[in-house]
Amino acid sequence: AACERGGSTLAGVGLNPGFIAERIALAMSGLCAQVDYIGSFEMVDGSYIDAPEFVFGTMGFGTDPSANDITKGPLAQLYFDLYIETFAYAADAMGTSIASILPDHRLTLAPDDMKIAAGIIRRGTVAATEWRWNAAFADGRRMTHSLLWTASPQLHGDDDPAHWRIEIKGRPNVNLSFSLEDPDPAAPPSRAGADATAATVIRAIPDVCSAKPGFFRFTPLAPFRERF
Repeated sequence: AACERGGSTLAGVGLNPGFIAERIALAMSGLCAQVDYIGSFEMVDGSYIDAPEFVFGTMGFGTDPSANDITKGPLAQLYFDLYIETFAYAADAMGTSIASILPDHRLTLAPDDMKIAAGIIRRGTVAATEWRWNAAFADGRRMTHSLLWTASPQLHGDDDPAHWRIEIKGRPNVNLSFSLEDPDPAAPPSRAGADATAATVIRAIPDVCSAKPGFFRFTPLAPFRERF
């Protein structure tokens, strides 16, 4: 209402949230004659991030779970408030609504002391957080959105190094994994993601500026719907 009164447009743009599930997964759903489930999974290697406050605070690394269960605290609420919009966007694009969302957060503890760019993760403290929610939609379809942030991908025994995986179960099943890689091997590890984030923002500027006042949203590319 404030935007409409002031003649302005508010847009939220980014990779995740904003692009992975909202644009890539929904576009993939358009390949399906039937959709039962959509899963969107992110994995970020945090070992190179030289920002102690971010790594040991916002990411939750180094936390002693016996003293502070971060999966039930304010950090979990922060991420829920952020990513519930992803579920709402996907549900609306497919012509349905959210019936329920349940958290399924998971912690991986350091098997030994681990040295990363931000400092030392002590044995037995959090070395990876998976912020994960499972949603049921009003039409019976389901969706999972997962963010795995880790001090070492090797902790998880997954041979797929992709930053993101998308799984759609239906007719047909559709699977996609992809990563962002900088063409310069000497570039900082975070540059590819920073470039991609900046690109999505820059590309959005003309569309946002020409949009009607209010909340801006990209129109999903022919996502799955039960009926036309």
